[in-house]
Amino acid sequence: MAMGYVDTSYASQGKTVDRVFVAVGNESLPAANMKQWYVSLSRGKEMAKVYVEDKQEVRDAIAKGSERLSAVELTHTKLRDSWRQKFSQSFERNRVGRFLKQRAAVIANY
Repeated sequence: MAMGYVDTSYASQGKTVDRVFVAVGNESLPAANMKQWYVSLSRGKEMAKVYVEDKQEVRDAIAKGSERLSAVELTHTKLRDSWRQKFSQSFERNRVGRFLKQRAAVIANY
């Protein structure tokens, strides 16, 4: 009995095995690109078998550019403001508020 192993396409770079099985769900397609597929499928000496949900969606995903995206870009997550940004925004609101109060006082005294 032979053991089976699971690797990501990036972890498999430089490895060679007898058979390769690639399974990709639709939720993984935003991370798919031509270079990643080449690496995944070129590891097998004897065979490479691919399992996907929708062939056309996979073809479209592979055809797009090979730019690697960050996890934030892949999930379309909005980054929270850093504490510096929050402090700056708060400081600006306070500065504007003080200015408006001063102008109101000047107008009231006029």
